[in-house]
Amino acid sequence: MILRVTYALSHDGAPRVVYGDLKKYFASWDHKPTLAETREAVRLIRAGKSMLLTPGDEDARSGRFVLQNPVLSPEAV
Repeated sequence: MILRVTYALSHDGAPRVVYGDLKKYFASWDHKPTLAETREAVRLIRAGKSMLLTPGDEDARSGRFVLQNPVLSPEAV
């Protein structure tokens, strides 16, 4: 059970492309993606897995909740 979450956001942060599907999506790109491009890629990947509510898409009714294990630095442990 998760009781509390703390996010550390930074102004003008760079995207972290560490998720396997994102790495595949950007593998053929010749430049690093922007935050906006990364956001759009995440939305497309999730839509492809019926993880977004999409009007007119009867399959987009997923009730699952997805968590990714965070990557912690040795200092954070």
